[in-house]
Amino acid sequence: MTTQSEKIYKFYPYRDFDLDALAGSYLWFSSIEDFNDPFEGMYLEQMAFKTPEDISNDDLLIFHQKGLLGTGFSEQEAIDKVSEYSYFLTNQITEGQLLEEKRIFRDALVEAINRTVSDVKSRRFCCFIRDNENKRALENKLMWSHYANGLRGFALEFDDKQLAQSLEEENSQTILKDEIRYRELEAVDILSSAMSNQSTGHNVSDIMLTKSPEWEYEQEVRMVTSEARITYNPNAIKSIIVGQKMPYAKLVTLLAVIKSHGLYEKVKVARIDPSTFRLRVADFDISLFRSE
Repeated sequence: MTTQSEKIYKFYPYRDFDLDALAGSYLWFSSIEDFNDPFEGMYLEQMAFKTPEDISNDDLLIFHQKGLLGTGFSEQEAIDKVSEYSYFLTNQITEGQLLEEKRIFRDALVEAINRTVSDVKSRRFCCFIRDNENKRALENKLMWSHYANGLRGFALEFDDKQLAQSLEEENSQTILKDEIRYRELEAVDILSSAMSNQSTGHNVSDIMLTKSPEWEYEQEVRMVTSEARITYNPNAIKSIIVGQKMPYAKLVTLLAVIKSHGLYEKVKVARIDPSTFRLRVADFDISLFRSE
């Protein structure tokens, strides 16, 4: 369960373009193929499609009715049209023609899904982390290990609302945001799902926002847009947290960038408490870093 925090976090391992992103006040939106979860992007693999032989007349009728309702027909008009279609299926075509009708229906559904998947894979994503009810993201050892090069990188703490407003004001692109859901991955029966959710895109979107429970410690928030580079106002940054193991020379360069934005007072340090071996975020103290 996610605590609805007003803060979201972005971790950086301190690559050259991480520093450039901070200096340029922009977020980098990656392709889905660049993600570290090997199951990301396996949308088609998580979809189960019925064969034409497994599609019932009721399947055809229900989907036909939902399609009519979705294109402006009134409920009564849709019922009348479906009644006509039912009579057609039952009395006016041969068994072979009925199977062909089901095959056409299935192929149309598969084509719609393929278009949606292709559209999703063409988009770009930026991932953030929230606090959860058990642990602050900034005190999560796995986050600093996996995404900030073992305390050698840094993290940005954003005010969620300020960042959203900044992105809207500074960019013309639509930027969507949603939280990842964590559950065991399983094949989705696309036909059954389409019966309850008329838009086939809903099925893909749901899969797109689902990850295995192993990743639940991240409490990920995902932004989606069509561009790779999205600017923001640096005032949306609440704090910049430096990992204690960052090499001194890199720290000096990072601090120069931070000072150029007038954010030096917002610098903190993530360090291991020697008495408890827990991660703690403390006020910045350059003496904690050893110069080479």
